[in-house]
Order: sequence, then structure tokens, then C-alpha cells
Amino acid sequence: MEDRLWSIVCMVVPSCKPRPRQHYSDREIHLVMLWAALHDRPMCWACQAENWPAQRRPPRLPHPSTVSRRARSEQMGKFLKTAHAMLRQHLSTNSETVIIDGKPLLVSDYSRDPEAANGRSMRRWGRGYKLHAVVDMRGVVQAFEVLPLNVQERLAARRLLVDLPERVRRVFADGNYDSGPLHSVLEPLRRKLYTPLINNYASPRSHPRRRRLMRIMNHEIGIKIANAREHIERQFALMGNLGFGLKGLPNWVRRQHRVERWISHKLLLYHAWKLYQFINA
Repeated sequence: MEDRLWSIVCMVVPSCKPRPRQHYSDREIHLVMLWAALHDRPMCWACQAENWPAQRRPPRLPHPSTVSRRARSEQMGKFLKTAHAMLRQHLSTNSETVIIDGKPLLVSDYSRDPEAANGRSMRRWGRGYKLHAVVDMRGVVQAFEVLPLNVQERLAARRLLVDLPERVRRVFADGNYDSGPLHSVLEPLRRKLYTPLINNYASPRSHPRRRRLMRIMNHEIGIKIANAREHIERQFALMGNLGFGLKGLPNWVRRQHRVERWISHKLLLYHAWKLYQFINA
């Protein structure tokens, strides 16, 4: 399974040449980071030749300091976004309905990470970050963002839901996303947000969409929408059940820029697994 998954990863990571004054291309650096994420190991582990099988080992491996320095560049972030876009294109989903939710990524209370924040996490307080993800009905992550745990989910939604493909028309979410301003942001895009109302109440001065939702969510169709929203919870669970999946933040992944890269590589591996399942269906 690992060999087949890695073959898909190598297929979707774009080929490129080193830029001037560089010894390693963006592709070589990313493959090292993906190898570390695949085995839940730090970057320095993936830079050692003995940790690669002979048939998978690159001709040369960078030093851990090179990986760390190059990983922070803006060009590497764009390169990783291109790989995600290629995988989504291969999965070729045409769903008009998406679901948005957040997944807490906790760190220890004794962690010295200055960017981890205290916030609400699974009916209790915790410290760390949160993955904000938009998932379609086939389980493909259309957009995601990693923010400190104390950032309100509605703020992340305003950015994520605007940048979705034009075909998206319906967004399911839980009561944390009930917001008149969020409805106003989506209205020009002709996207409708379906959420339970806070306290099941919309005042006469509320956004017209909230008043309409008060009638919809109390109807039989509202129960079906609530059941459909749980699809994203199953996808989060699936991400953690896979051997290489997203089970939380390891001890060596701290600071927001490292958390973002780790989560991005985990989601790329998850999409590669989805593509493998699609090919062999």
C-alpha cells in the first residue's frame, strides 16, 4: 500500500529544476517532507539515507537545515498549493454542496509554543490550533486553513467560502457559523448557508436569510441537512484512522508555519489515498 500511495504522490508533485544558486529543486525538498509526514517522523529523519528503501531513495538528500530554510519560502507554499490543485483535479468532483467545520489540534499545556492559543475544544477548553476545512460530499477537501484555537470559526469561513469553485451553491455548517455578516458575504456569490440558529431564534431585524432558516431548520428538510452535515465528522475520523493520517500534532510540530505545513502534507497524502481508492474502485 505504501509503494502505491507513494507512486501517486510522486505523480502529482510537479517536476521542476533548481533555481539559480539552489542545489535542490522544490520537488526534491517537498518529497523529503512528504516522506517524513507519511511515516510520522521529523524532517531530520527523512534526510537520512538509511530511512529510505533503495527503490524509493532519491539520488541525493538535503541537509535538515536546508529543508527548514527552504520550507519557509513563499515559492514552496505556492508549489504545495499546485500539488493540492492537481490532486483535486484528478479526483474530479462536481459536487454543488460542501460542509465546513473545524478540527482542534491540541498541544500540551506545558508547551512553550508562543503562537498556540487557548480556546474552546470539543466541549472543553484546550490550547493549540484549529484546522478549518471545507469538504465536499465525496470527502475531498476543497479549502483549508490553520489558525490559533482562539480564532472564531466565522472569521475563517469568510475567507474559505469565498475562494471555492463557482459550482458550489450550498454550504452546510453547525451553529457556530450562524452569522448575518457571513450570509451577506455569500449572498453576492449565490451561495446559501444552512446552519441551526443560535437559541433557535431570529429577530425581525436579523438578516432575511436567518429568518428563512428558522422555518427551514424546524421542518423535515432541516433534519436531513443536519444529518448530511455529519459527513464532515466522518471524514475527519477517516483522516485519523489511516496509518499515515492526521492523528494530532507530534511533539516536533510547533509554531503556526510548521503546523500549516504538516497539516498540508497530511491532507495531500489523504487526497492521494482517495485517488488510489477511486482508481481501484
